[in-house]
Amino acid sequence: MRRFSIADWLFAGLLVWTVVVSAATIQREFFSPPRSVGARNASHVASWRALASVGFRRGRVDSPRSVVVFSDFECPYCRRFAAVLDSLHQEHPEVLIVERHFPIVELHDAAFNAALAAECAGKIGRYAEMRQFLYERRQLVANEQWGAVAAFAGVADTASLVSCVRKQEYRARVDTDVAVAHRLGIDGTPSTVINDSLYGGTMSLDVLETRLGLPAKSSSPRS
Repeated sequence: MRRFSIADWLFAGLLVWTVVVSAATIQREFFSPPRSVGARNASHVASWRALASVGFRRGRVDSPRSVVVFSDFECPYCRRFAAVLDSLHQEHPEVLIVERHFPIVELHDAAFNAALAAECAGKIGRYAEMRQFLYERRQLVANEQWGAVAAFAGVADTASLVSCVRKQEYRARVDTDVAVAHRLGIDGTPSTVINDSLYGGTMSLDVLETRLGLPAKSSSPRS
C-alpha cells in the first residue's frame, strides 16, 4: 500500500481549502439573505450632492431628492435592486437616480470589464440597454462575451464595443467610482446614498419611498 508523502498531504490540504472557500463564496452570493437596510446602519454623507453629478442618471437633475447607488453587474442583489430602481423611476420620474460602479473583483472576475462595457455602450447612447442585458445575460457576462451582450442591447457595431472594453477606454471613470466608494467606507453592493444618508444592502420600493419622503403608489412591484 502506497504511503502518503508530504507533497500528497499538502495537495490534499490545498484541495480541501479550495472546496471550503468555493462553498463559502457560493453560500454568500446565492443563498445568504441580502443585507437589510435599517436606520442603525445609515451614515451621513456630506458630499451627497456632488455624488449625484456623475454616473448613469435618470430623473430631474435639479431634483431635491436623489438616490445614488454603487453596484456590481455580477452581484445578484444588485440585479434585483436594479428592478426596484426601475420601478422607482416609473412611479416617481422626478427623483434623480444615479448608478455608479463598484465592481468587487475579489468575488466577480468579470465585474470590472462589465462596468467598462456599460460605459463603452454609453458612448453611443446605449447605456440603459447595455445595463439591462448585463444583468439579464449572466452567463455571457461571466464568459466576457461583450459583443453578444451588446447585440442584445441593440449595439450595431459590436466589434467597436469589444475593442473599447479591451483597450479599457473608460478605466479612469470606473476607477474613480471605486475610489469614491472606498472613501465613503463602502465595502459591499448594492450600497445606496439617499439624499445625505448612506445605507448598505438592498431595500424594497416601499422603503425607498419612505426614505425619500414620497407617497407610495400601487402600480409597480413593491420589492
